[in-house]
Amino acid sequence: FSYDPIDLPNPVPPEFAPGKIINFSRVAEENFNFSISPSTLTFNNDGMGFVLETGEYTAAHEDRFAGSVRRFFSMGSNDSETPLQWDDYATWSLTSHDVADNPQESVPGPGDLVEIGYNSSTPHMGHSVIISEETRIGGLVFNSDDETSLSRLIIEASTMEINLGAVSGRGSMVFKLGSEEPLLTGDFGDFTGSAVNQIVYLSDGEDTYNLPGGILQYPTLIIQGPETGWAPVKLPAEDIVITGNLIVNKHARALVSNELNGDISIQNHLIIGGENSPGEFVFPSGDNSRIVTVKRDIFVRGSSDSKINVEDTHGNALHLLIAERDLIQEDGGILLYSSNAKANIEFKGNNDGRYSRTGGNIPVFNRIIMNKGNGFEPEFTFNNSFTLLHPSDETVKALELINGTLKLAHEDIDVVLTSGNGNFIIPSNAGLTLTDAKASILGTGTGLNLNGRLTIESSGRLHMH
Repeated sequence: FSYDPIDLPNPVPPEFAPGKIINFSRVAEENFNFSISPSTLTFNNDGMGFVLETGEYTAAHEDRFAGSVRRFFSMGSNDSETPLQWDDYATWSLTSHDVADNPQESVPGPGDLVEIGYNSSTPHMGHSVIISEETRIGGLVFNSDDETSLSRLIIEASTMEINLGAVSGRGSMVFKLGSEEPLLTGDFGDFTGSAVNQIVYLSDGEDTYNLPGGILQYPTLIIQGPETGWAPVKLPAEDIVITGNLIVNKHARALVSNELNGDISIQNHLIIGGENSPGEFVFPSGDNSRIVTVKRDIFVRGSSDSKINVEDTHGNALHLLIAERDLIQEDGGILLYSSNAKANIEFKGNNDGRYSRTGGNIPVFNRIIMNKGNGFEPEFTFNNSFTLLHPSDETVKALELINGTLKLAHEDIDVVLTSGNGNFIIPSNAGLTLTDAKASILGTGTGLNLNGRLTIESSGRLHMH
């Protein structure tokens, strides 16, 4: 293995050696397997080799690799609303989640492994444990029986230092946002790479809090406010990937970063609002443009106050929202146009998609870009009306077709394809279908370049005048 020299102690003791933890047992290699130049650790069972194994590999003073790792198991009740205290010895057992076994009244410390589990009695509620002081352990494992009741670690808002080591398993990490934030370190790759896991940020009020930097991959990310008033939370000024859903509700306002970096790729759903609970997702003002990609569905729901919109204060940023499946509006609004910053919406991916509205306001778009697949399929269908505000007499049109078929299928849809400065183009890999909808080409010196497919059906109409 190669290591980063910045991680070495100064000075490096002569007894420094590679070591590993396999099945909770510590095993040291000979210290000549530790090399400063080049910066490598060699694991070869002192030259004897070994079968394929899974474990944790590192380097330390060779005395640190003696004996077995101490393990702590959470002990809890079915009252998941009352979290267990990390620094209370009664929270922990050295044997299992069901057997009280902590004769030394110990709490987890450096090098220890911690498992937060669930109750064996029905229902199998996940344990919740809260950290309110500085903590350093060797590793944390979440053991949840049910995805609807994840085991949870709750971290208070403070300046405490917390090192959790390697974090794995199925569970939820909950951060309480406040004027102070903890210094959190650890290896989160296994945890954040699973879409069923959660990182939850709870805001305590109306001040704007920045999510901590340095986490470039999230599992499901949930941002929530204090139930009343709006709680603005600024997303990281780094490009991030969310392997699960991004969920914003309980009066939280998620502010996309206006810094140089801050693009977001959501591998699952974007869900704004919840059951009787509004949320807001805001593209920023300023001059730095953002790209937000949603691989599955986009939902706006839960309240008339739920919305996806663009901040209207200053600058001329032109953002891009990429939707690869459905756009579902159950309530609230979608407003991607302002007098300053704007956001285009582009439909991409290889699956059919649709826009539907069962509640809320008519969505307002700047531009719509159809770019699905590499031919007439797949389709994106608008089953309800919308408003386009980008001028139709500019060279770049409000509606642009690149790939796939855009189907306008509602009698209240009425769009102007062009009114000057060039023809409206349907390229060879794209199609436009008007089903009950109306489209217009207005003015002189403009028209239609039809290289692809135009379909007019039912009561659809194309006016050219």
